[in-house]
Amino acid sequence: MNSGGCALGTLLAALMIAMAGLAGQTTTAPEIAPTTEYIACAWNWHRESLPEVEALLAEAVAATESLRGAGALITAVAFGETCGTPGVAGGQFAVMQTDFTVTLAGTGYSDDQLGALVFDLVTVIDALPDEMIPGARSGFLTLTFDGTWRQAWLHDLRPAIENGERGAALMSYFD
Repeated sequence: MNSGGCALGTLLAALMIAMAGLAGQTTTAPEIAPTTEYIACAWNWHRESLPEVEALLAEAVAATESLRGAGALITAVAFGETCGTPGVAGGQFAVMQTDFTVTLAGTGYSDDQLGALVFDLVTVIDALPDEMIPGARSGFLTLTFDGTWRQAWLHDLRPAIENGERGAALMSYFD
């Protein structure tokens, strides 16, 4: 046996002796004082508009020829849950994600045209400062056009764009 194996055997023997000495002993976990008081409440789905984000998005749309030409109107909402405890002023809003809805003017868009717009939309959204986008995860991008809507997760669209997908290929991520 090499010296490394001998050292390992000695270590294992010492560990087994130490464990045998602890047999029959019990330990008690230390008490941890709660840092905040829990208030029972009824959590409800909730959305709040983000006018500051929408103002920045409107500027970006005006500066992006394809989005301006499509008459894109973008709304941004924080989505999560509120604690609706009666008697508690204001309650709590636990934001999970920020969702974006884009309304396109005009009709008859092909999937290639929509995919090109999606690329520009994701670029515009990703240019926003992180601190302006509440929530722990990426939300939805919803397109409304021609009297219908289609929706995709931003966390699915971003890697597709990074991998070079464009046009109709991006539309395959939408429901």
